[in-house]
Amino acid sequence: MLRSTEASNAKESGERPGIPPEGGLRVLVLAGAANRGKLAGVASEAWEALIPVGARPMVRYVFDALAGLPGLEAVVVVGPGPLDPLLASYRFPVRRIEPSEDLVTNLRRGLEALAAGPVASTGNGAGREAVRDEGRDEGAVLVIAGDAVLVTAEVLKQFLDRCAGLVSQEGHQYEVFYPIVPREAMERLLPGTRRTYVRLKDGEFTGGNLFLLRPSVVERAGSLLGEMVAWRKKPWRMARVLGVSFLVAMAFGRLRIAAIEKVIARRLGILGRAVILPLAEIGFDVDKPADLELARRRLANGGETKKG
Repeated sequence: MLRSTEASNAKESGERPGIPPEGGLRVLVLAGAANRGKLAGVASEAWEALIPVGARPMVRYVFDALAGLPGLEAVVVVGPGPLDPLLASYRFPVRRIEPSEDLVTNLRRGLEALAAGPVASTGNGAGREAVRDEGRDEGAVLVIAGDAVLVTAEVLKQFLDRCAGLVSQEGHQYEVFYPIVPREAMERLLPGTRRTYVRLKDGEFTGGNLFLLRPSVVERAGSLLGEMVAWRKKPWRMARVLGVSFLVAMAFGRLRIAAIEKVIARRLGILGRAVILPLAEIGFDVDKPADLELARRRLANGGETKKG
């Protein structure tokens, strides 16, 4: 990811359109994880997205946040069939596709479903079949994890507004925006929570559970991007993908965000931008029993995030 003259070097022939989207917002929700990991010991649901947090299944908090966004054009969720009754309760266009066990495959399938065109709505607003629009221009997609239960519409708006502001200020045609959250912001809102942090010269950060991208970067970056996505919560393994010198610099905390952006631009050919946001809601997801307990405490009323 970069923000200097390397931007032009990473481009292919022809001008790539940038992001954030100028028209309606399209969203991909990744909610296809089977409950066979650490959460299986404390929840009996077959799918993580259906594990209750307060009075609602986990993924409902994500959809409630999306429902508060203006200009929502289409939503695709990669998830299991039992989600259908929940999806039918929303008025925005939404389509579900079956998940695989591979995260990158789910990402690709979801983006392909969004590229098929607008979702045909049923009478209650829930869509199940896409209407293909062959002339439709590729637009940016907001990708969000189905277990990002603390995210709200206001948090998503702040992220999208910040992306738009960076494009306006810096003038680059970015293809990916990825939020990173300072450690102090995480510990201020969620004291005691255990997350994976990367120590950089710019500070200590954890990665967010959403990003904004142009779908074409997934195919263009190939298997390297797949490895980056797969190891996004294991920075040491991610660093190995980017080379030995990168790994050594990271071990000693010598890296700056701008340097990481340049390395990713060279290796993956992606014009991207890290977005520093002091929003702990973006950095929190439910991976383990302690996360689930914390989420249940904060959302005990089944609605808005409780402060403190």
